[in-house]
Amino acid sequence: DSQVVSGVSKSKTATELNTGSWTSDITLSLPSAEEKLESDIVFVLDGSSSTADNVVVETLALLADLKAEVEKSGAAVNVCVVKFKRLADKSAWFDLSTQYSEIEGTVKSYLSGGSNIHAGLLAGQAALAEHENIPAARKHLILVSDGSTYLYCKEGMWDINKEDIEGGYLPFTRSYLPKTDGRAGSFNDTANFEPNFHTGEGENIPRPKTTSEVAAWQEYLKDVEARNKESNGDSYDYHCEYNNNFNLGIPSKDHVRQPEAIRSASNRDMAYYYADQTWQEMKDAGYQLYSIATQDMSAGAGNADDSYCFMNYLNGGKSLNFADIENEIIYLVDAGSFVNDYMGYVEGDYNFDLVNQASKLYITEGKTQLDAVEIEANKYGFGMWKEGETVGYKYVVTYTPAADGQEHIEWTINVPVTNLRHVQLHYTVELTNPKTAVGTYGKYDEDGSKGYDGLYTNNSATLYPMATGATETGEGEDFLKPTVSYEVKGGGGTIITPVKPDPKPDPDPEPPTDIDEPTTPSDPGSDIDEPETPTTPAEPPKTGDMMPLFAGMAAVSAAAIMLLSRKRKEA
Repeated sequence: DSQVVSGVSKSKTATELNTGSWTSDITLSLPSAEEKLESDIVFVLDGSSSTADNVVVETLALLADLKAEVEKSGAAVNVCVVKFKRLADKSAWFDLSTQYSEIEGTVKSYLSGGSNIHAGLLAGQAALAEHENIPAARKHLILVSDGSTYLYCKEGMWDINKEDIEGGYLPFTRSYLPKTDGRAGSFNDTANFEPNFHTGEGENIPRPKTTSEVAAWQEYLKDVEARNKESNGDSYDYHCEYNNNFNLGIPSKDHVRQPEAIRSASNRDMAYYYADQTWQEMKDAGYQLYSIATQDMSAGAGNADDSYCFMNYLNGGKSLNFADIENEIIYLVDAGSFVNDYMGYVEGDYNFDLVNQASKLYITEGKTQLDAVEIEANKYGFGMWKEGETVGYKYVVTYTPAADGQEHIEWTINVPVTNLRHVQLHYTVELTNPKTAVGTYGKYDEDGSKGYDGLYTNNSATLYPMATGATETGEGEDFLKPTVSYEVKGGGGTIITPVKPDPKPDPDPEPPTDIDEPTTPSDPGSDIDEPETPTTPAEPPKTGDMMPLFAGMAAVSAAAIMLLSRKRKEA
């Protein structure tokens, strides 16, 4: 459903607990703060004249809109253009913000001869694999075609710049016709025999012509695989020498005629099968894929119904246009999204409260900071916003105080959030009941990725995303939960923030050189330390040796004894 958004990039971080103020600074980020704001977009465009004009106009319009957003945000968008016919031509990568004219020229370039969606997708797949530093979720492929196809590259040879008849770098096809027939291996190869017309009991599942339903197309493609295996179809594949076959009337050297078996697969069946295989591979890799079906101006009425349905099947059974894709690429979530964020609380253990001060709340849009404006008690606005006659704030945070774990804030988002810059809410929480008993409490995990079980600065934070054009938010998506820690030491209850261990300690540390010689205090009763435990126990005195010890102890000041006793009790 295009009106449901899920898997939104997001993150939550907490700074180490400041034991002077018992506070930690929290950041909620859309998209994730860790995500580099760089994206790849690959256009896979049908190079034929039947789609060229419409494709060029709409592709360039989409790119112009993306360019405007990029220039506002400072994000990076890389663009590659693939044109395909019998094989594919893949361009270099272009920077959308600085090389728009080069992209425009490539989009307007012309390629003719044949129809091989599989080649285009293989080229697009190769392009998407090139930038390893960019996550798959920020890699987009847009296929634009009428969906008519009858060639395929089962050996992966997609590059038209390497096309070679003698070397066999060519696309594949198969034919039910003799090699002397000029239609052999073409789009019209099934004019005399079409296995998809044989749909009786125990025969074939035909190619859908009236539906893009995923289940129907999967059933058909599975049957194609079975038919091809049963008829030993791979043995009838041969190389398509496009110019020789269709312009000069010269048959391919390795042409072999396929028997007219009912349980067999045609060249068009196999072209759809191989294209779908590559599409599903890219989908499984996590790439963002879009398919736009254009009108087939060269096929007769009704002949392109299956082609059109196939293109929409690739989208999960739905029709997309350039505006839909623009929204998908640009926008992370739309206005109307909100986050509920509950402060950390475990009954009888620990309690974090929001520092409810405007000076401790702010939002950043990229590098721009929006300070909090108190609208009313416990409610803050960020960034004035106007649309038509409506005036308000881009973002609103509403605080609900509570003492039983229900204390929370709601962050309401009144404008779209894009994939091209970070929008972050910053606030501070305070630990209200730090422990005094000796021990270490919690483990520090800045972003919650380690999955520790405390101390949670927040018990939960959940995003309810709104998709463009939707009227209701999607299902809630939880942020990870960061944790903090602190340590209470003995000897007077000194509290320190834990120090992160050196990941590479020195195996042979130098002995300390700045140890002071012990001194005798001028006033023995002013600051008496507890005696250190010796590392090697002394031999215990014999019974007869105790009298001199008692005599020495009697000489110690009674006041000093009393002071030491008091300090120990206080500790």
